[in-house]
Amino acid sequence: MSEETIKSNSDKRSEWLAVKNPFHQHLGLEYEGGDENGVTLSVLVKPDLENPLGYAHGGVIFSLMDCCTGFTARADGRQYVTLDANVNYLNPGPPGKKMYATSSVIRRGATTCILDVRVKGEDDKILAVGRFTMFCISPVREGDD
Repeated sequence: MSEETIKSNSDKRSEWLAVKNPFHQHLGLEYEGGDENGVTLSVLVKPDLENPLGYAHGGVIFSLMDCCTGFTARADGRQYVTLDANVNYLNPGPPGKKMYATSSVIRRGATTCILDVRVKGEDDKILAVGRFTMFCISPVREGDD
């Protein structure tokens, strides 16, 4: 894949994230980079995304992971919805700092895509890990296994 193609795809993903999805806008998600095998998204933990203890709300961390894995699954041009998710919260998300979710494809099949995702803080501390299964709602393409 050429540098121009990668840049073009990156610009399209950034635009889709910023313009096409109001939920992504509401959270303030940002596309940091990636390809069809993995993506990194980030979010700044603002006061309206904090829990009563002053840390990133667990729902925000989950949503960051869900959006990141969904974004990666859709990199093959098909549409997906979350079928299953397992998340382990390991450390609190610090207020006023960015969190980064990075997903990677474990297996991409005809009807499902299984992904691992990890959330880290600005200091590289692991905040959460998860495994998501995305269900493809697009028609099966010839040659898919």
